[in-house]
Amino acid sequence: MRVNIVEEVERHVRLQKAGRSYKGLSPFATEKTPSFYVNPDKGAYYCFSTTKGGDVIRFVQEVEHLPFGEAIEVLAQRHNITLEYESGSGPNREERSRRAALIEIHEQARAYYHQCLMANDPLAEKVREYWTDKRGFSLEVAADFSIGFDPPASDTLLRRLLKDGFAPDLLIESGLFVGPEDRPDPARMKSRFRGRLMIPIREPSQGQVVAFTARELFCTPGADQYKLAKYVNSPGTPLFHKSRILFNLERAQKPVRSDEGGFLIVEGQLDAIRCFTNGFTTAIAPQGTSITDDQLHILKRYSDKVRVVLDGDAAGQRAALRVLPMCFAAGLEPTFVVLPAGQDPDSMLSSQGADSLKNAIDAALSPMQFMASALLADPEYAGPRGLAEAMKKSNEILASVDSEVARQEYLKQLCERMRVDYQAARADLARHILRGSSAQTQVTQAQAEEKEKPVQRLTTLETDLWYLILQEEALASGLLSVMEDKWIDTTLMEGRLLGRYLWELKEGLVESIEAFASRAEDEQERNCLYEMQVTSANRCSEDPIRDAEKIIQSMFVRHRKSRIAYIDAKMASGELAQEQLQQLLQERVSLTGAKKQLPSLRIQG
Repeated sequence: MRVNIVEEVERHVRLQKAGRSYKGLSPFATEKTPSFYVNPDKGAYYCFSTTKGGDVIRFVQEVEHLPFGEAIEVLAQRHNITLEYESGSGPNREERSRRAALIEIHEQARAYYHQCLMANDPLAEKVREYWTDKRGFSLEVAADFSIGFDPPASDTLLRRLLKDGFAPDLLIESGLFVGPEDRPDPARMKSRFRGRLMIPIREPSQGQVVAFTARELFCTPGADQYKLAKYVNSPGTPLFHKSRILFNLERAQKPVRSDEGGFLIVEGQLDAIRCFTNGFTTAIAPQGTSITDDQLHILKRYSDKVRVVLDGDAAGQRAALRVLPMCFAAGLEPTFVVLPAGQDPDSMLSSQGADSLKNAIDAALSPMQFMASALLADPEYAGPRGLAEAMKKSNEILASVDSEVARQEYLKQLCERMRVDYQAARADLARHILRGSSAQTQVTQAQAEEKEKPVQRLTTLETDLWYLILQEEALASGLLSVMEDKWIDTTLMEGRLLGRYLWELKEGLVESIEAFASRAEDEQERNCLYEMQVTSANRCSEDPIRDAEKIIQSMFVRHRKSRIAYIDAKMASGELAQEQLQQLLQERVSLTGAKKQLPSLRIQG
């Protein structure tokens, strides 16, 4: 039985028909114009004001603040669905047994990956050289953090786990393997992380491995053709919710209790490892994304302070300004460690030693020092009017401070550094808080109004092709025999997702768009997919095959023109050897001759 997403959403949102979809006010934000859409055919929702999207289970999780398992049980109870557990002995025991099995799977994977890194073979030796020579880490550090390597062409781990009695569906659930989900077939399952460097992620209470971050290597399959992500995390599993787990917290939680400066938040796992091995033992990192509210509230359990390490360029400072109110809302006192532009803790410690980072930490900026510095350095806030806009920005941030005493003290410090009259700024801040941050609400409202009719949004060829595939999934199999990956614009999120979906479909790693969406690498990818699913409801084609053929022909022409322009530029540069020149000339002749040979789409049925 499939739960009707419209019925479930209407428990919380008043919906009205909008073409083939439904719309209503967002349950995640305060608004007056509807920006929340539901596509009943795809069982998906998307909120344009908050960019949140998902299926009915995700919706219940979000609005009722439930973990995945409890959300399923709530839905089952509401819709009279009987849940069946493999053990037949009830949810609590079932959850415990599956969790224990998943932890054992991850432990075996951790040991296997590290064994592969240390193996006596040429490929493993090259990966070790990458770790020691290019990244500058010792093999002792690799052993300490259980760094590993997943060989690109080995099914040894899969065979071991199956031999040990782990069910195929449980191996899929672990996130370490991909394959058919309706009836998991071991013959068609593959490792998710083939050819990557493996970094274990541990939960903080017992230090158990619950996930992995996998870094692209020279031997990662498909990396060149499909511009795969440099870092890939395990997908969400019963063990792993990346927005609520921090790398290295299991090690940092003890020393932070005696460290007056609190946690040291760095960007990536390798930054954290470098810091930790150089004596900065409170270093932690989010899981490849910006720090989240949940993660900051978790840090509050251990310390009242955090030091945010950031790149000194404008982008790094703008990112840190977004973190500042999140820290205030979590009850944390942040300071900001500003590094020279273009440097991170890994590169600084590798090239300049521990004293360089220590000096930067000693010179860390207080919240108002940092905010004043960032605002004054931003050209957007130049001049008297710019100063007024900067103070409006500061009001938005200071409004997140829950203590009036602390808020006024911060304001005094900021006014001193911004050279603004304190009494005038205090009056502006009071008006801002009384209005309930109305300026920000108006901005959000304007964005929602612009996107009220998602069918009118500007699209690309890749997006339009996605709409057709979402309408008629059988199109995808026909595209595999016609399209070349180089026709796809992978600078776009939609293009990267399209290329990866077609590649995984061809490799037998995925069987449906629903399965592909469920394994999105991060929140941004998942929301992009669900946005297209929702907006596709009102973009139906009368002849999907004909329209898809026109799109791939346009993609081919776009690629051909772009490649010819590139060849002409290279030939005109005069920098090519005769052999290279001849090869490019032959390619240009071939591309010119293909002008009238447009691809034709034939669906195999």
